[in-house]
Amino acid sequence: MLKIKFPLQLLTLSISLCLGFVAFTGFPYLKAQSRQAERAERNIIITGNWKAFTPPKVGLPGQRQDGGGVRGAYNNACPAEGQLTALMPQTNIGLTVSEKPKLYWYVPGKGPIEAEFVLREASGQLVEQQTLELTETPGIVSLSPSKPLEVGKDYHWFFSIICNPDERAGDRFVGGWIRRVEKSEALQSKLLGAKDESDHISIYAQESLWFDTLASLAELLRQNPNDSILIDKWKELLQAVELANLAKKPFAKINHAQLPETKPEINN
Repeated sequence: MLKIKFPLQLLTLSISLCLGFVAFTGFPYLKAQSRQAERAERNIIITGNWKAFTPPKVGLPGQRQDGGGVRGAYNNACPAEGQLTALMPQTNIGLTVSEKPKLYWYVPGKGPIEAEFVLREASGQLVEQQTLELTETPGIVSLSPSKPLEVGKDYHWFFSIICNPDERAGDRFVGGWIRRVEKSEALQSKLLGAKDESDHISIYAQESLWFDTLASLAELLRQNPNDSILIDKWKELLQAVELANLAKKPFAKINHAQLPETKPEINN
C-alpha cells in the first residue's frame, strides 16, 4: 500500500508545483500582453491621420524665428546660439476654436529672462500687453491671452525677449497670427463622441486647428513625459511644420505674468 500511495503523493505534488510554476511565470506574461494590447489600442486612438494636418493656404506677414544673435549684445537672455522660435506653421497663422488658445515658443536663453507678450487686432488696436518672467529656460514656454478672442477675427501677436531693458531696439522677437473660427456642429459632435482627451488630438489635426492640436498633445506629453507614443507624435506634429529640431526641447514654465492696465490708444 505504501508503494502505491507514495507515487500518488509525488504525482499530486508534481502537478501542484507545475500549476504553481505556470501561475507564477504566466501571470507576468499575461500582464505584459495586456499592457501591450492596451498600448496598441491607445496608439490607434491617438495616432489619427497626422498627415491630414495642413496649415491655412493663405499666409500672413510674420516672423516665427528670430535672427538669433544677428543684432544686439550677447548675454544669458540672448545667447549667440539658438533662435527664439514660435511653434506655429510656416504660413505664420494658426487656427483655433478656443477663446483663449495657448501659444508656444522655444526660448534658447538661460533664465531669469524678462519677456513681453503683445496682442493686437488686425486693425492694430491693442488688446493686451503682458510682461513675463522666465526662470526655467532654455525650453518651450506657453501662454494664453487673458482676454477671450472673438470668432471670425484675426489677431496679431508679438513675443519678445528683452536682451537689454535700456535698449529695446536689441530685443529678439517673433510674431504671428491667430484666427479664431467657429466650432461647427460636426466638430462638436466628434469631440463629444471622443473617449477621452487623447481622441481630441487627431480630431483637431484633421480640422487643421493648429493651436488646439498643439496644446492638447503638449499637455498630454507634459503629464506623461516618458510615453514613447506621445514622444513620437510630438515629433511628427513638429515635423509637419518643419520644426522637428525642437522635438526634444524640454517644457518650461512662465513663473510670472503681469498684465498692465490697457489704455485706449489715440490715433492721430
